[in-house]
Amino acid sequence: MYNANVIDSLEPNRELDLPRLPEVCPDGTFGYRCNFQCRCHEDQVCNKKTGECPGGRCAEGILGTRCQLSNNCFYNGEADNYMGTVAVSYNNYTCMKWVEQFHFYTEVNFPDGTMPENFCRTAKDFHRPWCYTTDHDRGWEQCNINNCTCPAGLFGYNCEYECHCADQSEACGSVSGKCSSGCAEEWHGLNCQTQIDLSSLSEVCTDGTFGYSCNFRCRCHGDQVCNKKTGECPGGRCAHGFWGKRCQLSNNCFYNGQAKEYMGKDTVTEYNDTCQRWETQNPHPHHYKVTDFPDQTWPENFCRTTPDSHRPWCYTTNETNRFDYCNINNCNCAAGRFGNNCEYECHCEDQSEACESVNGKCSSGCAQGWDGFNCQKSAFPDIKIRSTEDIYTSYNKTDAGDYVIPTGHNFTIECHGAYPPKLKVLRSGKVNDESDFFLLNITKVELTESETDRNFGALYHVDNPDFTYTGEYECYYGDNDNLGTKVYIFISDPNNLFAPTWTEFVNLTIYHYRKTYLPCRVTDPSTTVKLINTAGNNEVEVGDSTAVSYDPRLGFILLYPNQFFDGQFECEAISKDGKEDSLMMVLRYLKSTSVPQPALVTSKTTVMIGEEFEIQCRVYIDRGATFSMNWSYPSERSARVHYTDPIREVKSESVDFDVLYSNLIVTKAIKSDEGAYTCTVQTNYGKQNNVSTVIHVVDFVSLVIASSVVYAEEGKRITLSADYNGNPFLPRITWWRGNNQLHNVDGNETITTMRNTTAYSITRVAKHMSGTYTVKGESTILVTKDIELVVICKPLVEIKSNKSGDYYQYSHLYTLNMQCAMC
Repeated sequence: MYNANVIDSLEPNRELDLPRLPEVCPDGTFGYRCNFQCRCHEDQVCNKKTGECPGGRCAEGILGTRCQLSNNCFYNGEADNYMGTVAVSYNNYTCMKWVEQFHFYTEVNFPDGTMPENFCRTAKDFHRPWCYTTDHDRGWEQCNINNCTCPAGLFGYNCEYECHCADQSEACGSVSGKCSSGCAEEWHGLNCQTQIDLSSLSEVCTDGTFGYSCNFRCRCHGDQVCNKKTGECPGGRCAHGFWGKRCQLSNNCFYNGQAKEYMGKDTVTEYNDTCQRWETQNPHPHHYKVTDFPDQTWPENFCRTTPDSHRPWCYTTNETNRFDYCNINNCNCAAGRFGNNCEYECHCEDQSEACESVNGKCSSGCAQGWDGFNCQKSAFPDIKIRSTEDIYTSYNKTDAGDYVIPTGHNFTIECHGAYPPKLKVLRSGKVNDESDFFLLNITKVELTESETDRNFGALYHVDNPDFTYTGEYECYYGDNDNLGTKVYIFISDPNNLFAPTWTEFVNLTIYHYRKTYLPCRVTDPSTTVKLINTAGNNEVEVGDSTAVSYDPRLGFILLYPNQFFDGQFECEAISKDGKEDSLMMVLRYLKSTSVPQPALVTSKTTVMIGEEFEIQCRVYIDRGATFSMNWSYPSERSARVHYTDPIREVKSESVDFDVLYSNLIVTKAIKSDEGAYTCTVQTNYGKQNNVSTVIHVVDFVSLVIASSVVYAEEGKRITLSADYNGNPFLPRITWWRGNNQLHNVDGNETITTMRNTTAYSITRVAKHMSGTYTVKGESTILVTKDIELVVICKPLVEIKSNKSGDYYQYSHLYTLNMQCAMC
């Protein structure tokens, strides 16, 4: 059984490829949906998109790049980021100018990167805004500046970002930006800040696949179907072992060196200690806050890379081991993806090419319809759907980006492109182009240059459409029909649940293991459809066990048909209003043999020296058929490599095929295990095929310093420290100053190195000890980190009188001279 839920609503007159901003906000308003009021000096008009005021001058008592923040607040606990102009302390003492005081604060100690007049600030060694006062008896004092949440509609660092919630009245999470109502139509991602490119794909993806050329497989919880354009899973829930907004990233990887972007769900350390939940202080207290994590929430007990670390780690629930790193490696993007967290799809001329993992460059050049340095600039036409008469009418949309329009409702298709666009319509196997649009009541109107945002444009008015208009509509270039953008439109008709097949009975010939479509297409994707084998009046199960799926645009899809699908079948449809319809089909099955199609499944393609990894080779086969399966790999004579004999897995008793698989396991990986791993499958008819993957083996040393700059007062004790780790061996740790290695010196200088922690301590630090200190970790590779030590000494103060002796007479005038000598 299949039931596609219709979701969302799109106002058809709105641009699909631009943020949803009105053309012009009224004076005094700005931003997303014109939700925000300008707060400029002397009520000047702000920028209607960004909210910035002329000259950056906000109204009195207001601050921020958009002039939306209160002068008496810091936001979301981020006291360090306060940059207001309050200049009095909690008890109304006037603040002293920062440049007029003796202290070791410099521009780098303040969030605005300047010496901030006499404004209250949170210097880096304090937890909330304060200042030195002009009252010599008082010294310094905290300021009356409070922790606030962002104004409604804003969130994040200094409330810099705008909320994009489906419910316009919702104030998103002040820290994370998350919307409980979900994202507005053109936005997605954890905090609804990533704009969706809603331009149609050039082909329809089947259930379980998505993206450019349908190259990517859904990885959703419970094997649910993902969005066929974006790959997003229902509720954002990924299958076990995967993460990312498209659920394509391995739980054991961060990508392209971007460790700080890791948002997976690994919860154990390299030494198998369970991670402590970040929002708790037990058993190990810490200072981290929500904004220290890339997901901008408390990430349960998942491994994370905090701002002071270079790779994912966590505090442990083991009271004897405070923290440890997690077994999460630096990986390249999977074939076909690139960029930050592998967010973008490759568009290479050679579709088998994996573009460069970081920048997306294609050595074979860009695929047709794509341009630019990394082939991300689309040359395809734009297509937009809107109501003809009523611009405020909303059309339902499916999660695949298709439109659902009621029967008889006039609508308009807009085509815009770099060249003169044309329109063609594919309906149940019939193609109509502009030469025979008179059969479809479609009228074309050319647009002038001023009426389109591209070079050329045209409107196609569709009048009084009925269920026979259900189909795929494509804007394309007349000189190159390979450059086209498609959208599927359902014309919902409660009296005709199936799109026309142009014949009362459907007769189809199907071939062994050759993908086949049964044309049970519907006019409304909310319709529930069943496939019935009439011989026993049995419903055919939809799912992996039968390799049968359903798409309301295509019908039932048989991935590996066999003799089970021989005979008479019936499609039964039930609308959400309870109306029923049916379609009869006669299927004729022909036996033939085909080349096997093996696939490799591996949790990671980059492993560390000493790790274990596993690769599985899988292939669909006829029940009872004889197949051979062989492996080739770099270390073929190694006793550390084992693979199983082929194992037969019965997928379903209702269909006549099984799955054959073999697992290859490499223990204690070494550098010579790096290379291509190939699985070859051969039938008893002599037909064979193979599939390969490349495994990279790396070693690892890490050093994480507590601070890159350390300030110390002369004569005081100071400690420089770092955490370290390594694989397969812990590195040898040494401390250096310049070219000189440091050692323990007469009790004044001490080096202490324990498991995962090292420290260089000076009992009484002197001015001449200022400089750069280096900690080195060395095994098979060398990693170094520098720490700058700044020693600050107190000035020497001497007071002299013009009178000899120690006593002074009351009411007499004396002269005292003070001399300051800097050290």
